[in-house]
Amino acid sequence: MPASKAMFFCSQISLLQKNLAADAHHSGQSALAAYRTGHYRYVFVSMVLSREDPLEIIRHIRGLESELGLDPAQIVVSAPQHQPSDTNIQQYNICGVIRPHHMR
Repeated sequence: MPASKAMFFCSQISLLQKNLAADAHHSGQSALAAYRTGHYRYVFVSMVLSREDPLEIIRHIRGLESELGLDPAQIVVSAPQHQPSDTNIQQYNICGVIRPHHMR
């Protein structure tokens, strides 16, 4: 089994043991439709989206939480270049920002 498949398999086993599952969505619309189910506690959003504004997706997630009475999800963003401002982080209650680092 290739290493990448083995790592994916181990990650899936770890998630299952904690009664968690992971989904990937490639559009804001599909992600928001899935979020409406109320089954998500953690959300990972890439700040590198070519057709959609990631902060707008996060704003809609927070709106759905209010509308549906859902507990707020822990939202982490991946920001290799375009990073959210401190104001955005506070406004949307973003709990973490993953920034690139250079290994020496």
